[in-house]
Amino acid sequence: MRDYLWVALGGFVIVALALTFANRSRTGRAWRALRDDPLAAEVMSMPVNRMMLLAVAVGAGVAGLAGAINGAYYQGVFPTSFGFPVLITVYAMVILGGAGSLPGVVAGAILINVMLEVLRTPDHARWVFYVAIIAGLLAKVRPWRVLAAVLSGLVVFGLVVNAIVGAIWPRGTAGPISTGVLDFTKQGWLAEALRHWLVLPKNTYEVANYQVGNYAFVILIGLVLALTVVRGWRRYVLLVPTTWTAAFVWETRLIEEAPTTRPLFLGVILIVLMATRPHGLFGAPRVEIV
Repeated sequence: MRDYLWVALGGFVIVALALTFANRSRTGRAWRALRDDPLAAEVMSMPVNRMMLLAVAVGAGVAGLAGAINGAYYQGVFPTSFGFPVLITVYAMVILGGAGSLPGVVAGAILINVMLEVLRTPDHARWVFYVAIIAGLLAKVRPWRVLAAVLSGLVVFGLVVNAIVGAIWPRGTAGPISTGVLDFTKQGWLAEALRHWLVLPKNTYEVANYQVGNYAFVILIGLVLALTVVRGWRRYVLLVPTTWTAAFVWETRLIEEAPTTRPLFLGVILIVLMATRPHGLFGAPRVEIV
């Protein structure tokens, strides 16, 4: 395994250097011009078709080298190894880092792979989910007094719902919270706080009770769609039950299904990133001259 690590690292360094030099050459500048505006590049007498074929050939060569190392390591290549989740992962790496930025793609690959490994464990995935929720609220809800009102309303809403359901239906708040271990008594402070804030029915993680999470997921989609329609203070009010429902769906349905949750989480990241920063974290924004 260590030998293949050095082979892969050597191949990566060679490809990275070659692409860096190519990007700084006349061919690289022609590729960038072709990417930004093919019509303008053709007017500037650039051989558009030949440059496109050359770009495809270089990309195929890099993919072939990576595939050869991958096939040698696994001693075989099978179509099932490159399904839809792999496609989502590759797109997430490129879009997160920034298309056209080699350091950005490398950073995106590292971030995505680390995130996928973190999402394997429910307790770690829980931290990623709630940190992402808080970061989203901090970034988008303004002014600060509105953010404080939304966060306060979110806390009060969860506690009130938990108390009402617990009084009417005690089994509705008697369920455990998943931590990735068989002993549900070994829980951190976050898991314990969530038990008093969410509604977790008894035997939540049994297959027979998955319908509760499925119904909540449908409701969550409706709430998210409603958020895109309403304006003003109504949006901030609706944000409270929407966020709480998202947490409920996460804890009752998604957190235990890592193979489904991880591509879904990456898809959400792609949608949010493409809406807020289309050029990625490290990519240069496209400038259009009108």
